[in-house]
Amino acid sequence: MNDTPGVVPAPEGGLWVWIPEGWPLRRVTPEAPEGYLDWLRARGPEWSKLSVSHAPSGWGFVALYGHSPRESSRPTASFSDLRALTIDSEVNNAWRLCHGLADGHDGLTVDRLGDYLLAQAPRSMAARDRKMVESLGRQVQAVGVYWKRLDRRVRDVAQVDASPRLVLGEPPEGELEIIENGLRYGIRFDEGYSVGLFLDQRENRRRVLRGFVAPQWERAAATDSSPTFLNGFAYTCGFSVAAAAGGMRTTSVDLSKRYLQWGRENMRRNGLNPDEHDFIYGDVFDWLARFRRQGRRFDWVALDPPTFSKSKKTGVFRVERDLERLVGLGLDLLPSGGTLLFSCNTQRLGASSFYRRIHQAHGAALSRLYFVGQPLDFPVTPRAPGHLKCLWMRKK
Repeated sequence: MNDTPGVVPAPEGGLWVWIPEGWPLRRVTPEAPEGYLDWLRARGPEWSKLSVSHAPSGWGFVALYGHSPRESSRPTASFSDLRALTIDSEVNNAWRLCHGLADGHDGLTVDRLGDYLLAQAPRSMAARDRKMVESLGRQVQAVGVYWKRLDRRVRDVAQVDASPRLVLGEPPEGELEIIENGLRYGIRFDEGYSVGLFLDQRENRRRVLRGFVAPQWERAAATDSSPTFLNGFAYTCGFSVAAAAGGMRTTSVDLSKRYLQWGRENMRRNGLNPDEHDFIYGDVFDWLARFRRQGRRFDWVALDPPTFSKSKKTGVFRVERDLERLVGLGLDLLPSGGTLLFSCNTQRLGASSFYRRIHQAHGAALSRLYFVGQPLDFPVTPRAPGHLKCLWMRKK
């Protein structure tokens, strides 16, 4: 087994795990972020039985037991960088390098996308921004840097103005390809609002790929056919690619034919045949209702809606107002034991309210709920509250 970065063998069959200062070991409330032990135990079945033994004095480590004995060794490297501690660079070359105020840089975010950096801020690039980006570029040996000026009126901005522009280095030859959890995705810098993949969903896509949400929450082996996966608001079908690579038959629904075609290409990048999966162009709310009328059921459903949308058929949707209704539509398509992932990005709704409202509306129909916030390369601090709130739900 390949040890997670930051984990080394310890005596008596345990593991020494470095716990960053200020990072809790366990989540303190149901809607709080995962503690480090929670995060490790949710990596996969091989980690699920880890438990705390003791904290050696002065080491800054905690002994977690549950693995076969291996030669004991004390780490020689300093794991001061949480990102280096938690992201396996052998199967990932895309993650967030700088997350605004949480990293001491007001408004500035920098993402690594393979050999390129994408820097974003609600301003033109200033000298301090260039210095920071150039420093990060040297660290990861980037060949080019794109800058995107964020605009709150993104819907009123032309695509060419909303797209990032190259400020350092050379553009990629053709479409850029990045690797996440060992899977390949196409990235395009000329598509306006987003480049093709939302990096803050990396850990949830890993959960889908492995079919393992948390301890005692594992995908059941199919008996006569592959498990089925519905991806609503599919965008470029990142969740569908992960599900298909994990052995599921997928259905992707989106209101953009271009994004669905992008999703097909992402399938092909990973040796998957898109003809064995369904890609449906249309309004997600309309199709969720159709599936319910048809008696369709899916073993897994993922709903990651926009904060706001408007449809001729279903009217205006605002996630902070309508989340209970959308969760209900998703749950209606699950059999007993089925899994629903629901995500919300608006900062107008806090994690506690998000969790409480779904629990109050649908808790009686659920056997398990598991809250997930932002991954550890998108750190949350009092000055930089989190935006991403995700709830995994298992139907009774």
